[in-house]
Amino acid sequence: MSNARNLANLLGTSSTLPASKAPDGTRILIHSYALGVDTSNVSFDNTHITDTYDDYILEAKHFTPTTDSDEMIVQCSSDNGSNYATSGHARHYLRLAANAASGNEVGTNTYIQLGTDMGNDANRGATFECRFMGLRNTSHYKYMYFESCGKHSSDEYQWRGGSSIAVTTAINNMRVGFVSGNIAAGAKVALYGIKGSNYS
Repeated sequence: MSNARNLANLLGTSSTLPASKAPDGTRILIHSYALGVDTSNVSFDNTHITDTYDDYILEAKHFTPTTDSDEMIVQCSSDNGSNYATSGHARHYLRLAANAASGNEVGTNTYIQLGTDMGNDANRGATFECRFMGLRNTSHYKYMYFESCGKHSSDEYQWRGGSSIAVTTAINNMRVGFVSGNIAAGAKVALYGIKGSNYS
């Protein structure tokens, strides 16, 4: 069979590959936001986080606080946002400058910290990608790891870290933002599900 015919069979009458025909392991876009105004947080609820997928990827770019030196965070909930789970989290930082600096940061909160003292400089911001494993499982704690990079209040840094989300109930809500202030207009945030991640 020709490559053109294979492609036609996959696409059908569409110009994009339907999720149903994508191979397992493919990230499937569930929902995205492009912020036109400053916003307190961005959340994905129980219509987005369902048993269709067990593993999820959250990503953002141009993610800037309105308040200088604010902490960039994500939160997970088992009751659709009424309460957020306690999470032990840790990260390693690396300064992106000629005067090198690196180290480790840890904490336990009702959030997972993705970056420290983020700067509110115009046209800078941060980008991040978080991978969450087993969010819909009802027997085990959930785990996630992340990588972020962006403008600190004084320099640019990269962070890499992870978290143990201390609940055995299924997660059905996720919220991302900053501890003190808002997310500045211009940020883009997206949630993907990993096809086939709910294998038995």
